[in-house]
Amino acid sequence: MSNPFYLDWTFWAFASSLLAIALSQAPPIVRWFGKPRLVLELPNQMRITHVAGYAAAGVVLSIRNAGSKAARITSLSIKFRRNGEDLLDAPILEFHPDPRNAQALLLMPFSVAAGVEVTRSMNAYQQLPRDKDRKLSELASRVRVDIGKKVELAQANRDSFAPLGSMVTLDARLLQEAQSMFEANFCWKAGDYDVQILCRSDEQAEVRQQKLAFTLWESDEAELKALADDYQYGFGIGLTHERHAKGVFVTLRRI
Repeated sequence: MSNPFYLDWTFWAFASSLLAIALSQAPPIVRWFGKPRLVLELPNQMRITHVAGYAAAGVVLSIRNAGSKAARITSLSIKFRRNGEDLLDAPILEFHPDPRNAQALLLMPFSVAAGVEVTRSMNAYQQLPRDKDRKLSELASRVRVDIGKKVELAQANRDSFAPLGSMVTLDARLLQEAQSMFEANFCWKAGDYDVQILCRSDEQAEVRQQKLAFTLWESDEAELKALADDYQYGFGIGLTHERHAKGVFVTLRRI
């Protein structure tokens, strides 16, 4: 009569080998079936500004993948609500690869591996309908051409262009067009704002973030409106300027 299989040492040796193989493959299997879990964090400040009245914002965003699988992030945007009502969605279109350099690059889809954290300084801009986007681009182009020609003429005449008082000024019709666009589209009114980062990925990753809010005071609104005073020199509408890029900083609070 043969011995039962459970008394056969060769059976247990074979079973132990199978168990060892299964355990060695467990981590890859978990990663295969797991999902990315993205944790989004912002510092306690956000930069608010505008382009011809259209909203723009700057954030330093930290993205940590706490899941077991890499995530390929395809788009990011910032959703703003004012006094409890939806205001706008601003797609994040640029990032600064070097914090010491003001140069921004177009934001392309990027991957965040499991257990990795990525922190980037990013710029978001209000999404415009095709016709408004075309009008803004055309106006900015005409502003650059007008200012460029006047600067060349001033330099040819050896006029000083450095002091503010001697800066060349924009054609009156272009200035009126820029101011009208600003007045029609300025949306940063004083009030209480809710902020949410919208993150989309190929893997439909789980996204976790704290609810954030800030208050835009009347003084902030006035400072943002005052940026339109620089349109007479082309700044903020066709030419870049540090004051317009900076805008105002608002303090974020957890809610």
